[in-house]
Order: sequence, then structure tokens, then C-alpha cells
Amino acid sequence: AGQLDMITDTFNKLVNSCHAKCISTRYLEADLNKGESVCIDRCVAKFFAVNTKVGEQMQQIGSQRQ
Repeated sequence: AGQLDMITDTFNKLVNSCHAKCISTRYLEADLNKGESVCIDRCVAKFFAVNTKVGEQMQQIGSQRQ
């Protein structure tokens, strides 16, 4: 269950941060506009890139300690 909790937590952080960054709280229309869609795509890509880098760093630290 630990792995699933971690994935769920990461997903929730991603949704919260990209929603806050990209989507207007005024909700003028039901669908995302083009600007919001592009922002979300970039936000998600950056989020995963950072997550991957952090994971790689943690692995390096872990292997150096062994």
C-alpha cells in the first residue's frame, strides 16, 4: 500500500500545483481554454522532469552510502 499512497500523493500534489498555477478561479467556461491547456501540459511535463531528477539524486545518494 505504501507505493500506491506515494503515487496518489504525488498525483494530488501535481493536480493542486498545476491547477493553482494554470486555471483561473473564475471558471467562465466549462472547458479549458487553449492557454490553460498549454500551461497544464507544460506544468505536468516540468513536474515529472523534476520528480525524475529528484529520484535520480536520491538513488545516487543511496548508492554512495552503501
